[in-house]
Amino acid sequence: MSDKFDPLADFADIAEPSHLEDLSENDASRVLAVAEELILSVHEARTVTLSSDLRMDREPLLKGLEEIRDRLPEELKTARWMIRERAAFIARTNEEGEAIRQKAQSVLASARETAARLVSEHSILAEAVEEANTLVRNAEVRAQAVRLNAEDLSIEQLGRLDTMLTSMLRETRGSASELSESRAKPPPVQGV
Repeated sequence: MSDKFDPLADFADIAEPSHLEDLSENDASRVLAVAEELILSVHEARTVTLSSDLRMDREPLLKGLEEIRDRLPEELKTARWMIRERAAFIARTNEEGEAIRQKAQSVLASARETAARLVSEHSILAEAVEEANTLVRNAEVRAQAVRLNAEDLSIEQLGRLDTMLTSMLRETRGSASELSESRAKPPPVQGV
């Protein structure tokens, strides 16, 4: 939205009011004079018997009020219209502000929900990673234990094999020695 907010946009169609200085002295004097006449006629009016209501001729009173209204400067009429328009403008902006506030609250609630979900997912992911790391560490420990057991078993088997081979070698050497000794010496060769 590149349009800037203009608070006076609603009043752009109002003509520039004539200035109060343009009000002729006769108009102002006449308005005051008519008002004074009306006030005086109300004070001098007779009351209805057994009542505080006034008894007055309607026509002179209405003519005086109409003359005052007609002689009022245009600025007063424009100002009155502007006050009504201002009140309507404020009401509209309040409604728009409330709608924006409600939308902002909705977006905020949605953001909080999403954040809570993401935190929950992150927490679940962190737990899964921790569990996977624990499983890997346990597997490495077991693999090392199996390897060490296999090495120990190999050493033990090689030791037994060494003992057995050493024993067999001794026996073989002993048998070879016995066989060599038990063998009769060959008779001397004659005629040579």
